Amino acid sequence: MEMHKFIQLLEAVGGFTLTRRAFLSYSSPKINLIAPPIMKDGKACCVYPDHFERMATILTLRQGYHLPLKTIRELLDHFPQRLTT
Repeated sequence: MEMHKFIQLLEAVGGFTLTRRAFLSYSSPKINLIAPPIMKDGKACCVYPDHFERMATILTLRQGYHLPLKTIRELLDHFPQRLTT
């Protein structure tokens, strides 16, 4: 699923606000909360439902509970990413 459609789905289903820049930040090697999008035909794509479940968890912790990224990373270390490529 292309990233812009993925972000729209997050907003429609979960009520989360997420920008492309924030998504890329969360997937950067520095923050490393979610696997980076997969490039297909020059477009950034997300794996559904793997990216969706993890990003919904991150956004719930960040926007709903106002947890810092470091704390979210520590919590998510107990729940490894399941993306298959």
